[in-house]
Amino acid sequence: MKNMPYIPGYIFESKVSQDGVANVYKGIQQKLGRCVAVKILSHYPLQERKFAERFYQEAQIASSLYLPFVFKNSRWNNE
Repeated sequence: MKNMPYIPGYIFESKVSQDGVANVYKGIQQKLGRCVAVKILSHYPLQERKFAERFYQEAQIASSLYLPFVFKNSRWNNE
């Protein structure tokens, strides 16, 4: 699909959500063959520490949830 991000080990199928700060994509984690949602911050907010800290805090909170309908965090990367 056009204009999908490239992250080794993932194939993206569609953009699920977009706002001024981030895009969320639906894809497949190739190694495990599972459906994933990947949230990618735009470059601008990453330059501001408060946005990066908020994103990291959100990832920590989401990874602590034990609900069958909530995706688990499996990776955090700030590249």
